[in-house]
Amino acid sequence: LRREGPLPVAAGENVANLMEFKQLFEIGALNYAQPSITKIGGISEMRKIFALAETYNVQVVPHSPYFGPGLLASMHVCATAIQSTWIERYFAEFTAMPFGDYLTPKNGELVVPQGPGLGLDPDPEVMTERSGNVSVSRAGLYSCRGHQYYITSPQSEPVTVWETCEYC
Repeated sequence: LRREGPLPVAAGENVANLMEFKQLFEIGALNYAQPSITKIGGISEMRKIFALAETYNVQVVPHSPYFGPGLLASMHVCATAIQSTWIERYFAEFTAMPFGDYLTPKNGELVVPQGPGLGLDPDPEVMTERSGNVSVSRAGLYSCRGHQYYITSPQSEPVTVWETCEYC
C-alpha cells in the first residue's frame, strides 16, 4: 500500500512489541510508526522502537490518547528523541482535569514536566471527586467515566474500582 499509494502510511497503535514493529519496518510498510506506550511495555520498549525506527528511516509519532501517565511517559520519551517528533494527543474537554491545564498544548507544544517520576502528580481533590460507586450495565463490556475504570457486572450492581483506565 505504501509503495502504490500517494499518501504516507501511519500505523501501530495496536502493535504489541518491538519485534512486530521490526517486521513492519523490514517490509517497508510505514512512514510513521505510532506505538502506544501503554500497550508496548512502557518507556524502555518505546525507546527501543524509536532507535529501531531511525535505522529504517521511519518517524515515530506516539499514539497517546491519554490524559495522565500514558501521555506523560510518551512526552518524556519524545523529549529524549534525536529528532523532534509529534505526539498524538486526544482532544476532549472534561469538567475537571487531574493535571489541570498542564497537559493542554500551548501554541501547539506541550511542556515536559520536570518533577520526579513522570514529572507531575494528579490533583488529589480531582481524583477524590471522580472516584466512588457507579451503577454498571449488563452489557459485559467496560467503560470509562471520570477517569476511573469500571467493570461491568452481570448482576448490574454498583461496583467500586480504584484502578485507572487506559486513558488516564
